[in-house]
This record gives sequence, C-alpha cells and structure tokens, in this order.
Amino acid sequence: MKMKKTHHLKVVTGKYVNAYGVEKMKYLTVGSMFTSNQGYFKIKIDNPHPAIEGGWDGWMNVYEIKEEDRTPVGAPKDEDDPY
Repeated sequence: MKMKKTHHLKVVTGKYVNAYGVEKMKYLTVGSMFTSNQGYFKIKIDNPHPAIEGGWDGWMNVYEIKEEDRTPVGAPKDEDDPY
C-alpha cells in the first residue's frame, strides 16, 4: 500500500509578538500524517514528548501539506509558520 505524506502534525509551544505588534502562536512539528491511495490514514510521531512551556495539553494541530510547501529534506524551515 503506497502512502503519501499529506499533513503536518504540530503543537503550540508558546506565543510571540510579530513586527506589527500582533500576537502569534509558535508551533513545533511533532510528526506527519500519511494517506494511502485507498483513503486510509497513518500517523507518525517524531517527537512524542515535546518540550513546551507549562507542559503539553494533549492537543495537536493537523495542517494539510500543499504542493508549494514541499521542501527538500534538510532544507531550513520556519517553525513558527503552521503551514
């Protein structure tokens, strides 16, 4: 069964204020979700115990990977951007 990485799994690690004075959330990628040709899902957790201020509340965000978001392995990435 062929699986394709289709979503990022991210947790909120804190907040920050951007250059425009807007409060934003900081995200940490903790894994990926894969989808098969038949529509089945699999989740791979890369970091099961993220270091988060105040501890992790158990909630995780799922963001679909867009084609323009696919970067080569090892390429630098902005971890504050949930997409």
